[in-house]
Amino acid sequence: MELPKYIQNKIKQQNEAVRKAQELRCEILNWSDKSGIDTWSKEFKQANGLLDEAVAPIDGEILLQLYKNVNEI
Repeated sequence: MELPKYIQNKIKQQNEAVRKAQELRCEILNWSDKSGIDTWSKEFKQANGLLDEAVAPIDGEILLQLYKNVNEI
């Protein structure tokens, strides 16, 4: 049993988007640092949003195991 192809594609798309977002974040952080902005300040951290709002990569293997467990019932 495997995950449906469209879900595999969605996982791939999300993981690619997260990777791209991380690249963009690094570029912004580097620019901010080079521009003299205190990237450790409370204000800068507020500008970057809260971690609980973030989207993270999905581990397809774990999702597959959960899917298998649900379908065993």
